[in-house]
Amino acid sequence: MRPSRLTLLGAGLLALALAGPGCGGGKGGSTTGPPTGPGAFQNASIEASPQAIRPGGSSTITVMARTVSGQPVEGVGVTLSTTAGTLDPTSGPTGPDGMFRARLRTSRTAFVTARVCCNAAGAGLSVTTAVFVR
Repeated sequence: MRPSRLTLLGAGLLALALAGPGCGGGKGGSTTGPPTGPGAFQNASIEASPQAIRPGGSSTITVMARTVSGQPVEGVGVTLSTTAGTLDPTSGPTGPDGMFRARLRTSRTAFVTARVCCNAAGAGLSVTTAVFVR
C-alpha cells in the first residue's frame, strides 16, 4: 500500500493553517529579502509508511517542511500527537533534508497530527495522517 501523503495545499480538511504567537522553535524571515532559515518554510506534509499495519505493529511517520519552490528547510520545529499508540520521538527539528521522522507503535487505528512551527509569517501549520490496523 502506498504511503499517505497530505500536503497543506491540497488536503483542505485535514491540513489547517493555524496562526498564533505560542509557536516556539522557529525564527522569522528576513525583512531585507526572501525568508531564510527555519522560518522560511511555506508548506508542510506528513506521510505514514506503511499506512496499514497489524495490531502491535509500527509505522514510520515522516513530516516534511518545504519552501514554496519545494526546497527542504532545516531546523523547523515539529511536535507530534496521536489518538492511539505511542510515538518516538514526539518532537524535534527537521534535518538537512527538511524531514522529521518518528515511529508510531499501535494496536488500534490512529490519527497522527504534526504541528510544524513557524513559517515566515509566524504561523504554525498542522497536518494529519492515518495509520490503519488490520
